[in-house]
Parts: sequence; structure tokens; C-alpha cells
Amino acid sequence: MKLYTTDNSELMEITRITSEGGNLIVSGTIMGAVPVKAVLRPEDMRAAFRTMSVPTMAKAAVMPVRGTSVPALIGGGLLGLFALFKLLRK
Repeated sequence: MKLYTTDNSELMEITRITSEGGNLIVSGTIMGAVPVKAVLRPEDMRAAFRTMSVPTMAKAAVMPVRGTSVPALIGGGLLGLFALFKLLRK
């Protein structure tokens, strides 16, 4: 996944998101050269959701499936359910 600045230049390429304890660890490179690992804590995730309006949350929710075929949606949904089941079993 890549993040861009408002002038469409690449800011960060995220290569991996993993879980460590109760946090998410975001790994990647900034500006194509500087390796970085960032920690996303639960309270910061909640704060991010509080800054979004309902229409923005709705748009964010459909972004992953825009332009995707139905079989891919079904496969992605099944994969998501499997991941959720796996998390709940821990």
C-alpha cells in the first residue's frame, strides 16, 4: 500500500502490518529510502475514527471493494471471516 502527498508524490510505502501485543506495527519506507516501523495503539485508532465524519467512514468502508469483481469480493469476505474467527479463538 502506498500513501501519497497532496501533490501526488509518494510519501510512504507500507510493506507490512503486523500485530504485537495490543498494537499494530506498520513497516515500510518513507520517501523511497528511509525504513520505518510505526506503532499504532488502540487509543490512537479510536481517535482516528473520531476525526472522521459518517460520510467519510462510509467512503472508507467501500474503498477496498470499488472496481473489484464479485468472485474476489466473496473470496475477500471469506478470508476476512477466517481472520476474525482466528482472532476470536485466541
